[in-house]
Amino acid sequence: MANPFGTRNDLNFLHMGMPSDWVPVTPNNTTDNLGTAPETLPVGAGEKNIGIAIKATGAGDVSWLTPWGDTRTQTFLAGEVLPAAVRRVLAAGTDALGIHVAVVY
Repeated sequence: MANPFGTRNDLNFLHMGMPSDWVPVTPNNTTDNLGTAPETLPVGAGEKNIGIAIKATGAGDVSWLTPWGDTRTQTFLAGEVLPAAVRRVLAAGTDALGIHVAVVY
């Protein structure tokens, strides 16, 4: 599923509570970096993932783009998890290590 925040009429909205995967992320300013949904899915196969939470195993700042194009930055403690709508983790403004984003298929 590309965007779990797209519409409440989408049946996949009901599955937002449980991540399908925690995707390791290499921050990038120009390319969406959360991967794509598996090709084996009956709906949304191959679409770009949108994250529902960020985790950083090392303390520091994480900057990201929301699905609507807004930039956000948050300071993380080591191991902290933050619910957030994420399209891309940015390199600029990010110095935390071990960044993972929860995605829902």
